[in-house]
Amino acid sequence: MNSFTRIASVVLLLSTANNLCGEDAASTDAPAALPAQWKMPASSLLIAEGSTSPDGRYAIAYPKASEDDPALGRNLLVELKPFCVLALLDGDGLSAGSKRLSLSVDWTEDSSEVIATTVHDKWDMIVGSTLVVLKDGQVAKRVDLLDAINRELKPDFIKSKAEVYNDVLPFILTESKLGFESGGKLVRVKTSAGNDPNEARAIAWTASFTGVWNVAEGRWQSRKFTSKTKRNI
Repeated sequence: MNSFTRIASVVLLLSTANNLCGEDAASTDAPAALPAQWKMPASSLLIAEGSTSPDGRYAIAYPKASEDDPALGRNLLVELKPFCVLALLDGDGLSAGSKRLSLSVDWTEDSSEVIATTVHDKWDMIVGSTLVVLKDGQVAKRVDLLDAINRELKPDFIKSKAEVYNDVLPFILTESKLGFESGGKLVRVKTSAGNDPNEARAIAWTASFTGVWNVAEGRWQSRKFTSKTKRNI
């Protein structure tokens, strides 16, 4: 399986049973419970094309009406048989059903771990990237990789005194690659960051980040970034 395959919008309707599971397994990286509004039946969801795990047990799904309803614009990790919503994945109001978004899904060969990354077509920017570790059919660990990267870069961005990208995001991540190494023990990340893709800010900040996330330890095993600040006045 290609670690960085770009997945198109979702086309296949779930046809499995409608029983819903209870809560995510307790973990320092996993929520105590799945929010009630996301415990959806299979009949209200679609499966993301190419997102099914190697063993056929799991997949990424999204609500049917999510393209027209921002409140439903999120992706979900589901178990197919018996059907069960396992986890809500990170994003910003866009699901795999959006024509403005693409979904990249990377599974380990044993189907015990997945990285689901959503990318907006504007500037090719990441709007969500979630690592999920499964054990006995439950979520053992859930990591917001986008947040983990942003936390490494934010202090340098603040120090630069550059203007924010918009009212929500101080900067954006583009040209990003995230994928497993060493059989899922590690996640390798390579990305670029910036606040000024239009080159219109008085102060433009850019950065390049590479890192290796240790899945078992829940931390960066190594990371490195370089940054540059340019004054356009």
